[in-house]
Amino acid sequence: MLPLKLAVADTSQVGEARRRASGLSLECGWRDSDVGKVELVVTELARNLVKHSDGGGELIVVPAAGGPSLTVLTLDEGPGIRNVSQALSDGYSTAGSPGTGLGAVRRLADEFDLYSSPGRGTAVLARLSPTGARARGPAHGMAASGLRFPMVGETECGDGLAWAGGDGRFLAFVVDGLGHGVMAAEAADTAVRTFSKNLHLPPERLMEAVHNALRASRGGVAAVAELRSDRQSIRYVGIGNINAVLHTPEGSRNLVSYNGTLGQEVRKFQAFDYPWTANTTLIMHSDGMSNRWDIGAYPGLERKSPALLAAVLYRDFARDRDDLSVLVARQWLE
Repeated sequence: MLPLKLAVADTSQVGEARRRASGLSLECGWRDSDVGKVELVVTELARNLVKHSDGGGELIVVPAAGGPSLTVLTLDEGPGIRNVSQALSDGYSTAGSPGTGLGAVRRLADEFDLYSSPGRGTAVLARLSPTGARARGPAHGMAASGLRFPMVGETECGDGLAWAGGDGRFLAFVVDGLGHGVMAAEAADTAVRTFSKNLHLPPERLMEAVHNALRASRGGVAAVAELRSDRQSIRYVGIGNINAVLHTPEGSRNLVSYNGTLGQEVRKFQAFDYPWTANTTLIMHSDGMSNRWDIGAYPGLERKSPALLAAVLYRDFARDRDDLSVLVARQWLE
């Protein structure tokens, strides 16, 4: 299920955001008695977009894969928050309001995160679960999250992403079906299904299985990364122009992919091994997002949740002329 994405620039759009988010939560299996939590969080965050940023911003609601949880994100390019701790305190406001918005959202959320940089905007995350389904950390020891959106004007997304873990092994996968629209989406869906059915394979053979599955489609480009607990390294196989970067406090390193098109022509499937430490972050994305970003230009962002990091990169580097997918993963921190 694709995320709900809405522009919020004036107060009339706050109510629309609340109604659309309410409908999505019901579609994801939330009970009527729990939907009010979603409505309150969306209302408070949408109001903040209108109050604190000229031109408003964007509100995104992301359904969890295989579960009822929802992640609510707001992104703006406003003046930013100079004192985040103060802004989270009840009673503080710079807009003449009661000042209970962010504090109330943090109390209602299973997970709350915020990143703000003076002059460069604010990103807020609130992960919500219905009663009795509170989200927990992943059993495979990695925290991962991603976003994918269709090209402007399209309803189907030709990009796909997936991740899975177990038995001391974690796998991340990003695919970009050629072109955009329905046929690209069919190729991406086939690739994701093939990935999910072949998690037992090493990365080289897994990508070969995706290649064979895409022969009847228009094809695509993709990459898979494997992290195993029995070695301090990550194994990566990329075909085509999926961008992948390992970021540590010391800097960033681009991962190597081979030219080719899955389902059509691939010269070889070769894995490359790279060092992995507990403070490493993996970032993978399609060419729907520019690769000109530099995490070092966002002090402290690498310590934020993968979902918030992915959202900030999407906000600042998305291209409107193609489908977009971005996946971020790193070791789970309690």
